[in-house]
Amino acid sequence: MEELKEIIDPVDFESLESKLDYQWLNHKIKFRLMYLSDEDATIKVSQSWCGTGQHFDNNLLKNLTQEIFDPILLPRKIMVHTVAYIESPADTIDSVFLRKILSIYRITLKTMQAELGIHKTNISNWITGQRPMNKTTQNMFYWYFVSKGYIKPPMDQNELEDLSYDY
Repeated sequence: MEELKEIIDPVDFESLESKLDYQWLNHKIKFRLMYLSDEDATIKVSQSWCGTGQHFDNNLLKNLTQEIFDPILLPRKIMVHTVAYIESPADTIDSVFLRKILSIYRITLKTMQAELGIHKTNISNWITGQRPMNKTTQNMFYWYFVSKGYIKPPMDQNELEDLSYDY
């Protein structure tokens, strides 16, 4: 954003930096000026995983970017390239899900121990919620269930929308 320092009022630049810092600290949203001319500007906005769980879709990211940059870049036309955070389907794996799927498919701890190579006591602790699951554990269970055909991945690469540019 240093390019903007040359063309906007110092007070406006300080205000912009404050807004951008706020978005990063509270929502893990980053802005990058990709192109700037007298007529238009292209800004890339992306969101990483946010601990608050407040993830913005592409439209919200675009609106937020325009709300922040329109006042300081007028009369330029602003084009926004959005990259929204996409939640991993493995993030939904928790002890309740494990109990449900083990019950539905009558999967035993002994079977899971043999196939995963993890002692059944550890597996039992995850199932009962006595031991919290980290992302690696959630992914292990997710891909185990997918490989067995117990759950279907939400989409494959061919089904993903092209979200590369949003004008």
